Amino acid sequence: MIKKRFITLGIIFIILISGIASGSLVIKTINKIDDNEIPNFNLNSSNIIFVDDDREPEWYDETHVKTIQEGIENASHYDTVFVYNGTYYENVIIHKRIKLVGEEKNNTIIDGLQKGNVVSFLINGIEFSEFTVRNGSKKFLGDNSGIVIASHDNKIYNNIITKNLQGVLLIGKNNSIYNNNINENKHPFLPRQGVGVILFNTNNNYIDKNIIVKNSNGILISSSNENNVTNNVIKFCKIGIGIQKSSINNSIVANKLSFNKIGISIFESEKNEVKGNDIRYNYEGLILTYSADNKIVMNNFILNIISAKFQFEERKHCDNEWDKNYWKRPRILPYPIIGVKIILIPFINKVIKLRVIKLDWHPALKPYAV
Repeated sequence: MIKKRFITLGIIFIILISGIASGSLVIKTINKIDDNEIPNFNLNSSNIIFVDDDREPEWYDETHVKTIQEGIENASHYDTVFVYNGTYYENVIIHKRIKLVGEEKNNTIIDGLQKGNVVSFLINGIEFSEFTVRNGSKKFLGDNSGIVIASHDNKIYNNIITKNLQGVLLIGKNNSIYNNNINENKHPFLPRQGVGVILFNTNNNYIDKNIIVKNSNGILISSSNENNVTNNVIKFCKIGIGIQKSSINNSIVANKLSFNKIGISIFESEKNEVKGNDIRYNYEGLILTYSADNKIVMNNFILNIISAKFQFEERKHCDNEWDKNYWKRPRILPYPIIGVKIILIPFINKVIKLRVIKLDWHPALKPYAV
């Protein structure tokens, strides 16, 4: 058990080191439509910068440019930079409060050529939509994210974020990431490494209505509080949602987690809420490790090999609340959740494992609609 714990910590350490290094470096450093058909984006400025990489030479001027970065440089705060369909091999740095929008997310592609972060947010109040963001660096140290957000109050929606080591690294606050398809963010040779969305040392973010599939890990919340992870579909990941060393009011609500090795993992974390999620067809539905005072209520646990379990050390407690969950079938009697208490005997350095049972006193009679 102790060996497994060190392995888990090693994996987490690699993911976090790569994310921290990426964030710190960032802080330092088809078919065309006519221009008059671009919709009104309801910004304070009416200026629009157009980006296209294959127009005739006479098309280009200060508001009609070839690269996304040039469009950003030519824009002012509150302008819109509109990018026509095409593949743009760039590492984009957004340092102005703009709306950056692609023509259509499947065909407007920003490719980082595995040279660093693909898109970096360095100022508050950016809107980013309708792009495919792919091929950030696969190196563990340095810039290795599809999108790295080192600012606050941004909106990232209606994008495809794929084939990066980290899909989205979030180290700013009050951001909204919604309606994105986040898939296949992992290391090509080390399948345990990589994550769709990682929140590190950040608060008050919303991760909502995303489809997160075939990443090494789906969503990882680390050293972060008061974040909301809601209405996401997460499949085929090693860990669907992971919470580690995070306390106080992270809400995991109304997500659908299936075909993951572990649906939800909570490690050394307190006072978080897991409510109204549909957790089915995973190998392990939910695991609590060295964690206390969390609420696990009104979830569906259906057809997982192991519905839920917990473990804790002698010097720690495990008083989590289990209530009104649906456990595989209708139940009238309280449902037992089996855990392990680890006792280390001094001097002889021997570990004893004792089985411990917690009860869901009010199991649900039918599955919840999620």
